Amino acid sequence: MENLTTILLYHVVAGSVFSDDLEEGFVPTLNGAAVEISLMDGPKVNESNIILVDKEARNGVIHGIDAVLFPPAENIKELVNTNPDFSILKAAIEAAGIEEIVANTQNITVFAPTDQAFIDLIDALPTVNNLEELVDFLGGTDGLINVLAYHVFVDGRVFSSDLTDIKITMFSGDEVTIDTSGPKLIDLGSGESNIIATDIQGTNGVVHVIDRVLLNL
Repeated sequence: MENLTTILLYHVVAGSVFSDDLEEGFVPTLNGAAVEISLMDGPKVNESNIILVDKEARNGVIHGIDAVLFPPAENIKELVNTNPDFSILKAAIEAAGIEEIVANTQNITVFAPTDQAFIDLIDALPTVNNLEELVDFLGGTDGLINVLAYHVFVDGRVFSSDLTDIKITMFSGDEVTIDTSGPKLIDLGSGESNIIATDIQGTNGVVHVIDRVLLNL
């Protein structure tokens, strides 16, 4: 029954949203995860066509779709663990001892560096040859946690359709600048990280993939 409730809540959004109100982008559901509205070839919700609109009820409005919507099934820790491009990030999370935080903290946005992003950072540091030496360079476990926290926004799920040209404060307490012309992130040292994949949803948040490790040193 819990799984059924989770699925049903993924079909409900807050408020009375009529067809004229629909806009391209992501809309949070009562499940916590978001659905993607597409108007280009549709309208659609995720991959389901909207085939009936604006049926009013006393407490809201109903739109009919032609397929059941299934919410994300993996938390962010599981998403990282099962993606081969995140093997170094997985090892870094384990080295920092924050696996359960990544798995259980709700409504977070993670900007996840690829393996190549970590390799590029290690190659750029003359005294560093592997993750263990990178941790030492960062000042040990606390330094690693600080850098990883600089990749996490804890004040909500930020989807690609929400991005604007602003500065946001990450979990580390440091700011990062969002530049939508890339889109990309600019860290405290003016280093630029391109956002190369977006809107990978987990049960507890959303992941965007970046091609450079953000540094707040």
